[in-house]
Amino acid sequence: MYEFIYHMKFKVTGDALDIKIFLSLEDLFTPVYIRAFDKSVLENREQFFAIYQEFSEYLIKKNIVINEEDLRLLSNVLISFNLTL
Repeated sequence: MYEFIYHMKFKVTGDALDIKIFLSLEDLFTPVYIRAFDKSVLENREQFFAIYQEFSEYLIKKNIVINEEDLRLLSNVLISFNLTL
């Protein structure tokens, strides 16, 4: 049986919010979601919620690898907009 894992990057670089999700199996990585948004979406609940709906399917009942800094940023945004992970 294979164990698939999603690797998630959720970070602000310059004026952009980068969201990258890769599906991995052993040492193989396949991009499944890669988008960049203006970081102003982090201040607008409606805009962020639309984006969140796009990638949230990759978070539900999945094995996810995300570093602490990216998780903290994602968590803080979700908390500030009163959204659940």
